Amino acid sequence: MPNPRYSPSRVGCFNDCQLKYFYQYLAEFVPVGGPPVDVQAKGTDLHEVMELFDSGKTIDDLTDMIREKQKAAEYDTSKYDHMRSIPRLWQFWTKHVKVKEDAGWKVKKEGWLNMDWASFSKRVTKTRMKEVQMVGAVDLMLVSQERKKDDRRYEVIDYKTGGTASISPDYARQLMIYGLLIAEKYGIPYEEIPDRVSLSLFFPMAKVKDEEAVDEAVAEKEMLRNLKELKYTREDLDEVVKKVNDTISATNSTDWEKMDPKVIASMKFSCNWCPFLGSTPDQGPDGFRGCELTSLQGKTTPEGVKFMTKADAKVYEQMNVKK
Repeated sequence: MPNPRYSPSRVGCFNDCQLKYFYQYLAEFVPVGGPPVDVQAKGTDLHEVMELFDSGKTIDDLTDMIREKQKAAEYDTSKYDHMRSIPRLWQFWTKHVKVKEDAGWKVKKEGWLNMDWASFSKRVTKTRMKEVQMVGAVDLMLVSQERKKDDRRYEVIDYKTGGTASISPDYARQLMIYGLLIAEKYGIPYEEIPDRVSLSLFFPMAKVKDEEAVDEAVAEKEMLRNLKELKYTREDLDEVVKKVNDTISATNSTDWEKMDPKVIASMKFSCNWCPFLGSTPDQGPDGFRGCELTSLQGKTTPEGVKFMTKADAKVYEQMNVKK
């Protein structure tokens, strides 16, 4: 059955290859069959655990939840050992999330944000993104509970399961686009976004120390060190809006049927967990070209993966549900 992780709407890094090539062409197809990509699967497992976790649960509950995920994992759990992240995750929840929750902040779990341009365009903004469908899934959001909505603050935290804790330019753009989406959803004036919406990344698996398992003080210190807040300004938002608008304009003005993927696309680190990595025409239906750029560089998709159109995938999924 099609895996929702592969939905193009979940791609968050907004690099040129994805927006200018995949969104125009590969977004018509979905991969089916085969094992999940390791990097995606280990990230999805941790996200699903944290989506279900709350302040009513204990560290034993957290341990059991992660252990069950590890048992069912098809990826290398010795390489991606979520169990080692438990002390840091526990410190994050009890010393950061629950502290704010006890102070009256409301905790919101992963939820899809959808840009409603019709209402956004009515607000007084100096710059804004072009009117295209844009969605994002926020992992965790904390909302202060002032009586007046205009006084409320919002803290967005996105979980990252990489081995290094740093806010890359791609991550920064992703976070600021989340900030714009949240401003739309909650009616925050554009100029107030940097002051009222804080944006952070949390890295529970980045360079975990053995001492974290036996020393709470070390675990708390490492939690704080790996909770990275993005410091951004109105000018930074303007720059992101301009970059996205320029990419959208280029996308809409290009005749993609005449473009050579090897020319218009460039490999980036994020290609390593793209479901189309190394795909070739023989893996899909007529008209499926695959990702020639990566396949020519020797990249391969997981064994057993095939591609089909979204329409065929929907029929395929319905047939499996009926069975």
